[in-house]
Parts: sequence; C-alpha cells; structure tokens
Amino acid sequence: MTTDEAVEAETPPPAVREALASIEGRWTIRGMETSFTEVCELFPGGHHLVCYANSQSGERVSRHMSIITWSASEGCFLYFGVGSSGSVKRYRGAFDGGLWSFTGSATIEGKAASVRISTKPERDGFRFLEEYSFDGVAWLTEAEVEYVRLADEA
Repeated sequence: MTTDEAVEAETPPPAVREALASIEGRWTIRGMETSFTEVCELFPGGHHLVCYANSQSGERVSRHMSIITWSASEGCFLYFGVGSSGSVKRYRGAFDGGLWSFTGSATIEGKAASVRISTKPERDGFRFLEEYSFDGVAWLTEAEVEYVRLADEA
C-alpha cells in the first residue's frame, strides 16, 4: 500500500466531514434559477466534496468543476477549480464557526492579484463573496451572489 492509499483509507475527522457536508446538495443562484445549477456531492469516505456547475447564457453553455478537500499535511482545506473558459484555480482555506474562507492568487487584468472568498452556508442557502486586491489593502468585488438550495432538496 502506498502512502497516499494509507491516508485515503483513514476516516477524516468529524469536523472535516461536517465542513464538507455544509455545502453538499443541489443549488442555484438567486436571479439565475433558469440558467444555473450546481450539484455538490461528498465522495464516499468523506474526504472530498466535488461540485459540478452548469450555466447557460443564450447559446453559450459553461461548466465548472471544483473539489474541496482537507490536506492533513498542510493543515488546511484545498480548493481546486477548473472551468470551460480555461480558468484554473487553487486556493487554501479554513472552516471556522461555520464560515468558509479561502485565499489565493490570480492574474486579473494582466496583473498579479490576491484573491479571497468567504461564505457561510445555512440549510437553505448562502451568500458567496469573491474579492481581489492588487495591493492587499483595497479589495474589489469580483462576484457576490446568493446561492439557494433547489426546491427538491429542501
């Protein structure tokens, strides 16, 4: 058995499973109910949450896949995301007091930027805020949306 297999065979701590389960389910974004869905599933074993998002604007269809997982070696959650636009994201995060927070970096408008994301899931939905900064002082909103659990999930 390799080291990776041994780690995967272990049961994640209850706090990790609780954090990942907080965003498990089927979601849409308020105001985009007819054009956006996201399904987040906890993989068997409870180590990873995998989300698939689909959106449509006219004839343009977009897909996004993200994975949130706990890294015991790094002592934090890791977020990996890819999108049909070619986007690739990798952030480090925490779940504390019901609040998810992630930080990372990106190239925005051709310049290096810091990125931070925060959200606090509730049973029926959550506000998702993504911000960026070129100087670490002034933060600009990249996205602010309200996720709503799909009716058949309530």
